[in-house]
Amino acid sequence: MKKLTLKLTVPILLLFVLVAALFYVITIYTNSNQPSAIDTTTPGSSVTESPASKDPRDEVVKTYLSLMEQEKYSEMRELWPNASAGNTESDPNEAGTLPDKIPPQNHAELDFTPFYKYQHDSVVSLFGENAWQNVDYEFTKIPAPDHKAKMIEKSTGKEISYEESVRLNQEYWKKVIEENNWTEKDVFSPEGVEETQAEREQREKNHAKYIDGEPTEYVVEELYESYVVDFKFGGKQAAESGEHQFKITIINPDGKWVVFDMLTWNPPISEHNGDK
Repeated sequence: MKKLTLKLTVPILLLFVLVAALFYVITIYTNSNQPSAIDTTTPGSSVTESPASKDPRDEVVKTYLSLMEQEKYSEMRELWPNASAGNTESDPNEAGTLPDKIPPQNHAELDFTPFYKYQHDSVVSLFGENAWQNVDYEFTKIPAPDHKAKMIEKSTGKEISYEESVRLNQEYWKKVIEENNWTEKDVFSPEGVEETQAEREQREKNHAKYIDGEPTEYVVEELYESYVVDFKFGGKQAAESGEHQFKITIINPDGKWVVFDMLTWNPPISEHNGDK
């Protein structure tokens, strides 16, 4: 009986060892093929993220920073021919403003390379020789330059004409007035008739109670996205001399991110004591 037990136990132990070894090999292989976290932030930043969560806005910002560092202004002009030169908020007569005024001609024909050079050199003079090698940035969403206004029927979510919107809203308010035994002056400002303060306050209260029930709404739809990109040079948002809020603007009108506004910044904040 003991010999039989021994014969059965040995194969079982060998099978267990083989299964454990196979599991170990599979685990090692799987871990070795997992995507590693990569740094998708600017030089000097310690934040990392996986390839799956890579921000498409990073590409244009990193390209901008790389070309600025290498002083390849012509390439920047070719990549973003419609970028605006912008301006600092300094007095035009003070030192440190942009080059000569742009002549009135086709924007696509303008040569903005001197502007890029001016912006590059200004940052170097304010933050040091290696300023463009050590940049952090963050995005802030802003309204896009182009948008479309439309009327929406709330119950369906569909776009309707302005005339249809007026008709539906008029029917709604007519029903509200009838149900409350009001007249139009109880919800709408009467033309050519002076109201007492009490009448105006009551009318505004009545209107506010039912305004959210209007069957249509006015919606402004942005045609694309727009972000301000705020820079820190060497971890600093402001230069020792006071210049601050260094930023560019990026947009994606065709699904591809581009520079819309070149580098701008604010001048030092002056302290006014009120004395003339």
